[in-house]
Amino acid sequence: MGSLDWASHNQDQRLPAPHAPSNGAFVSGSVCLACARRCDLSRREAFCGAYGLGGEPRRVTNHLYGQVVHAAVDAIEKKPVYHYRPGTRVLTLGTLGCTLRCKGCLNHHWAWVRPDVQAIKEQTMVKTPEAVVERAIAEGCEGLAWSFNEAAVWLPFVQDCNALAHARGLYTVLVTNGYYPVETVRVLAQHLDVWRVDLKDWHDAYYQSQMGVSDGATVARAATLAAAEAGCHVELVSLLMPGRHEAWEAIAPLATWVRDALGPQTPWHLLKFHPQHLMRHVPSFDDTVARTLAAQAMALGLAHVYVGGDAFDHAKAIDTPSHAVARGPLRHYDWHGPQGEFLRISVERDTGRMAFVGDESLLQEVLAACDAQGLPLRMGESAPCG
Repeated sequence: MGSLDWASHNQDQRLPAPHAPSNGAFVSGSVCLACARRCDLSRREAFCGAYGLGGEPRRVTNHLYGQVVHAAVDAIEKKPVYHYRPGTRVLTLGTLGCTLRCKGCLNHHWAWVRPDVQAIKEQTMVKTPEAVVERAIAEGCEGLAWSFNEAAVWLPFVQDCNALAHARGLYTVLVTNGYYPVETVRVLAQHLDVWRVDLKDWHDAYYQSQMGVSDGATVARAATLAAAEAGCHVELVSLLMPGRHEAWEAIAPLATWVRDALGPQTPWHLLKFHPQHLMRHVPSFDDTVARTLAAQAMALGLAHVYVGGDAFDHAKAIDTPSHAVARGPLRHYDWHGPQGEFLRISVERDTGRMAFVGDESLLQEVLAACDAQGLPLRMGESAPCG
C-alpha cells in the first residue's frame, strides 16, 4: 500500500480529451449516461464538469480521459473487499470530481473539485491505458481498481483500461457510490469483476439531504442488482451516521434487501462515521452500537458482516480454500485531532507498508511524532481513502 511516483514514466504522453466511445456507451444523443443525473449536454456541461460537447461536428467529450491525480498500490482488503482474491494487490487510480456531494466526504479535496482546465493542468498527470496496465504488472499487482473519487467522471478511460486489463489477465474493481443508470452498469460489467458499492441508506430522502440527489437510494440498489446479475462480485459498504442509524429499524430494510435480493453470502461492511469535511461538528459513531447492529444483521441471516476497521482473517472469512493466501491481516491505528479530525492508519503486518483514511494534516503530525519516537510507521508510504 503506498503512493506511486509516476511523474516520469516513459509511456506517458500528452493526450487530447477524446470523444466518448463511438458505440454509444455512456451517451444517448446529447444526454450523458455516465451517471444517473442524465445531464443534457446541449443545455449545459455535466454536473461533474467532466463531460461536454466539443469539436465539429459537436460530440460528447470527456475532459478527464487519462488524467490521473493519484495512483497507489494497495491490498485489495483496503477497498474494502474481503471476499475476492484476498491477499492480492491492486493498482488503484483516481482523478478529480464526483457525481455526489457527500457532506462527510473523506476525499473532498479531490472529489469536490470541478475539473476545469486549470485544475487538470495543475493536479493531473496524463496516462494511456497501456501505461496503466503495464505499470500494474510491473508493480506485481493482480488487479486494477478505481477509487479515491467516483469513476463516473472518466468512464471512457475506465472502460478502455479495464478491457486491456482483462486482456492481460488482471482483474478489475470499481469502488463506487452506485449512482449509475442500469444500462451503463451493464456496459461496465463487460470488463468488471468487482462492484464495491456504498449503499448509504435505505431512503431517498437521506440521499437528498446528505448527498444532493433525490433518488440515490433507489438508483444505487438498482445499479447494484444489475451488477450482481451481470456476474460481478458484490461487496457493500454502509456508513453509520450518529442520529440516523443507531436503531436497528434504521438499517433493517437495507439488511433485508441485501439478504433477499443479493443473497445472504454477500459481504456487508458497516463503517463508523468520524468527523470530516462539512460534518466535523458531528460526533463519531459509537463502536458498541455498530457491533450490536452487525450482530443483528447476522441474526437476520447475513453471513459476512464486518465493522469497519476490524482486522480481517482470511482463513476464517473465505469459504474457498484456494482463495486464501497466507498473509497477515491489516493492523489499524486511530487518532483524533483537537477539532474532531479523524485519522486511521492501516499497516500491512508482513511488509510494514501503510495507507491512511482521514485528515491529511493530522497524518503529517502523527508521522512526525512517530518519526521522533523511532516508531515503524515512519517507514511506510501513504495513500488516501479507498
